[in-house]
Amino acid sequence: MPDTMSHQQLIKLVSGAAAAVFETDASGHITRLSGWEEMTGQTSHAAQGAGWLEVIHPDDVQRAGEAWKNALDHGIEYNTEFRVKMQDGSYRWYNARGVPEFDGEGNVSAWIGMILRMTHRMRPNAIAPVSRNDASATVVAIRPAALRAARAMLGWSAEDLAREAGLSRSTVRRMETDDAKKSTQRSTMQRLIRTLSNARLELLSEDGTVNGVRWLPYEEQSSTVLPFPDRANCA
Repeated sequence: MPDTMSHQQLIKLVSGAAAAVFETDASGHITRLSGWEEMTGQTSHAAQGAGWLEVIHPDDVQRAGEAWKNALDHGIEYNTEFRVKMQDGSYRWYNARGVPEFDGEGNVSAWIGMILRMTHRMRPNAIAPVSRNDASATVVAIRPAALRAARAMLGWSAEDLAREAGLSRSTVRRMETDDAKKSTQRSTMQRLIRTLSNARLELLSEDGTVNGVRWLPYEEQSSTVLPFPDRANCA
């Protein structure tokens, strides 16, 4: 079994969790953009360069653009939130995250990223962050799409998550299917929720069900230990 996900495996995982997926070359030139035109009506050609900022809310344009430029200049993770203009003219909140890929000499060779819908931004009274201290006690279920999104954000394979949570790979796979809630034991769910909440993710819950995830605010991340999988011991 390979100890890391291949590029195509990562693309498949991200595509299943995100509203849109993008790939660029080292300079930021878009080489693949899926889901974006369906969301915004803007073609991949029109999105090239700074074109994508044309469908970002005016109040968010500078922050979104500067964060992307900073990531390109320094080869660091791109992670920001902004409002995107939909085809019907309305705006919705999204979390955009991109990570660099490196060649054999350690230089950035490409970027891969995803854009995730942030439902909690649109419904602040319905969906709220779950405290890491009581996540396993208050959450009884996690939607498959939210679980897939969490794995994609962490860059974990199903094997990685299973090992960190002390579960089998088949259990993790089953929990990513639509009928998982019917057959998942509470103790199993608690293990999974505890693992995700101990990473850098904030779980967004409604009526005891995790409907979304996002990165913790920076000030909270500084005191959070992310359990990176020991890939050398992959089964």
